[in-house]
Amino acid sequence: MPVVDQRGFTLIELLIAMAVFGFMLLIVIVGFLNVVNIHNAALASNQSQDSARAAMDLLVQAVRDSTGTPTITNGVAPGLADGNYDVLCLQSPSGYEDYYVTGSPAQIVSGSVTSCGDTAPTNVVPVTSTTQAVSYFHALQQTSSNQPNWRPEIELTLTLGSSNGTTNGTGAALSCNNNNADRAFCSIVTLTSGAVPR
Repeated sequence: MPVVDQRGFTLIELLIAMAVFGFMLLIVIVGFLNVVNIHNAALASNQSQDSARAAMDLLVQAVRDSTGTPTITNGVAPGLADGNYDVLCLQSPSGYEDYYVTGSPAQIVSGSVTSCGDTAPTNVVPVTSTTQAVSYFHALQQTSSNQPNWRPEIELTLTLGSSNGTTNGTGAALSCNNNNADRAFCSIVTLTSGAVPR
């Protein structure tokens, strides 16, 4: 009857097997973490783009629905402490309306007022979730033209970013933090659009 070798693995063989298994496990974990980071970055980007588009669409529609010549106050919007927000004054049949964007959640602030620059707007319309914040809003009116039937086109610029502590800087200089953990959850979107009052 033949003798069967019943010896087990040697210590060196076990160590080599564990090292190979550990290396393969490390590759799988790193790949999984990369997929998660890509997913988080895409989600943050989609949310910021959707919020910025919603705010810009509301502003463009407000300019198109307005009458007369718009007025733009550069620098500080009512109740704000810095110069990252302009005030866009639009004429409507019921008077003037102030439009500026600020805060988290981002808000379009508007209301029928007697003059541009009121400190207590009558209507505040949130346009984003609390995960988004507007960092910069700028309105620019094209210079007048001698062409017949010329109407003043308004160029609107809006910068919006994640309000989860992953950004630094203010206004148009807003940027994502440098560390990789924050960059996966950070997104900054700048949109520019033009509109002409009717």
